[in-house]
Amino acid sequence: MGWGNNGRGNLLSTGDDPHGWRTERDFVSILSSTRRMANNIQPRLYISELNNYCLRKNMKVFYEEISVTGPPHNMEFTFKAVIGDRDFPEGKGKSKKEAKNVAAKQALLILEKEDMSSVMSPQPSQNSSVSESQTPPSMNYIALLNQNVQKKRLTLDFIKQPPTPGFSSFAYICKVGKISYGPGTGSSKQEAKQAAAKIACQKMQLGDISQESDSTPSSACALACTDSSSTSMSTSTLNGVVVESGFSEDTSERNSNNSLQNISSWSPKSTGGCQQKVKRFLAPTFQKQLDINEKEENMHSCNKRFLNDFYDIKILSRGGYGQVFKGIHKLDKKSYAIKRVKFDNEKVEREVEVLAKLDHENIIKYSHCWAGHDICDTEKSGYFSRSKCLFIVMELCERGTLKDWIDCRRGSELDKALSLNLFQQITAGVEYIHSNNLIHRDLKPSNIFLVDETKIKIGDFGLVTLLKTKDDRTKGVGTPLYMSPEQIFSLEYGNKVDIFSLGLILFQLLYISATVQEISKIWENVKKCVFPEEFINKYPKEQLMVVKLLSKNPEDRPKASNILKILKAWEKEESGREIMYPRTC
Repeated sequence: MGWGNNGRGNLLSTGDDPHGWRTERDFVSILSSTRRMANNIQPRLYISELNNYCLRKNMKVFYEEISVTGPPHNMEFTFKAVIGDRDFPEGKGKSKKEAKNVAAKQALLILEKEDMSSVMSPQPSQNSSVSESQTPPSMNYIALLNQNVQKKRLTLDFIKQPPTPGFSSFAYICKVGKISYGPGTGSSKQEAKQAAAKIACQKMQLGDISQESDSTPSSACALACTDSSSTSMSTSTLNGVVVESGFSEDTSERNSNNSLQNISSWSPKSTGGCQQKVKRFLAPTFQKQLDINEKEENMHSCNKRFLNDFYDIKILSRGGYGQVFKGIHKLDKKSYAIKRVKFDNEKVEREVEVLAKLDHENIIKYSHCWAGHDICDTEKSGYFSRSKCLFIVMELCERGTLKDWIDCRRGSELDKALSLNLFQQITAGVEYIHSNNLIHRDLKPSNIFLVDETKIKIGDFGLVTLLKTKDDRTKGVGTPLYMSPEQIFSLEYGNKVDIFSLGLILFQLLYISATVQEISKIWENVKKCVFPEEFINKYPKEQLMVVKLLSKNPEDRPKASNILKILKAWEKEESGREIMYPRTC
């Protein structure tokens, strides 16, 4: 190659260049562009890879936030991956996503290494005898058991036990769902847990256990004919058929035909005294339905107290705040609403404090609460996080929300008396809230609940604040559609923000449009007191009240107690008319 000049600068000539000559500047530009492309290569998405791995293995992965350190402009996040009941090494990063990605990488490397070692290690021989306290290194029973319980959506826990004097240093019981196995012992915690997991796998027929062989009926019969005095074993299996308080409904259903054939083919001579015990395997068919119900409930939560105290758990609603469930308490058999929110700041406690303090016929009644770790699926990413949560148990209003009530009446004739009666109850609840120096700050139809057709209660006190807390009263929190002007512009405000919301609710109760789209088109005009002609002509005095409640200046809005007096006067006036002028059919 050689250098030349054509008046445009240095040129580089190569025989491979089909275009002949290129300027040196062109090559510098190409090199710079290549370097930029190399720098812009996206980092490996271990989160996605770990999700795919867990999907293949029928496992579920969560990410638990450990800590957030550093100043606001240079924060460092720490997360760890949790798969089932197993915690993996922590990952750090400058953002939550980066920290979770590092944590996912740590977990994935460990899991892939374990998979490789289990493939490469020789399988234990059929005749080898392995004690329950010494687990062969080629078999990871914790991983095998974890995979199975994840598939069945059951809980897995290892409970430490006092060690046997003079023997191993550690002892653990493996608890799967409500059934305990073990104990397993060992010279270390991990070894003891592996031993307990092995016993559970052995009883549940999950893996190739070296000391068991299902090749001949006689060996299976020997397993069933264990000395009846050994009552510490809660369950045992025969070719997948569950004995007494059995565990796995999947294996019992899948192998039931083969098991029946094996049992029927045995002769009294070969089985000896086993025939009576074999019959017991087929008796407890109710266990399958119990396991199915437990699986459905475990889909919503992994919190032990939640699952131990309630059954028939169903999701009612979810949002950025958390989730609300319906559940029946196992002791009093009453249905409750259970609200689960992230317990990540002191303000979360305020809702509980307020609910416990308030006692009014138009306010949701509080029962009790507790704090505990659970999976909060409020994130919009493809993965969930395990974090500290607060569970708030309240009375359940079976008829749904006022929003549902309005939607059900679209296109139907309005019952004005009922609408005004409901609004009067809402106002009574607001008046009681204000009398306790509180501001609700999020009044809207979806936060008002119906006990029956004519009885309502105000709920969702997640944004409630004290009237004296000035720092908290300049934040634009609430639902924008129902927020007052001073809330929207983050000006300092008082309890009159609730009165503005009441004005919008009163309009919705009296003007139920045929479609949601219709109301959305006029909503901004309504907030400016520009109403449809039909509403003005049909409800003249109610329209004047709405105008007063929607006053731009908070001082011009009436107190809840004054609104209540006017509503009661209207009610008395209407009842007097009905007596004076009886209605005819």
